[in-house]
Amino acid sequence: MLSAAGGGSEDEAKKEVQKARREGSSPEKLASDKSVTKKSGITVAREIFRENGTKGLFRGGILRGIWTALGSGLYLGMYESSRVWLGDRHDSEEAQ
Repeated sequence: MLSAAGGGSEDEAKKEVQKARREGSSPEKLASDKSVTKKSGITVAREIFRENGTKGLFRGGILRGIWTALGSGLYLGMYESSRVWLGDRHDSEEAQ
């Protein structure tokens, strides 16, 4: 996610990919022509640490934690509710 932030908008990128496809070129060739390389998470973390320090490395961590807790809570709540509902339904069918 961090390495995706760069120059150009999503619309511009889509236009360039469509142009490359019309010309018979692959998106991989387009990426190599633009000297776009995939960086590992460690490499991105080192760059951020070097540029912004520890504070920059953990920027957005609280918001991500809240978002993850909310999503996980909803998921697990629905899972447990469904499990209990299906279990009760199964037990009532066996009783009949």
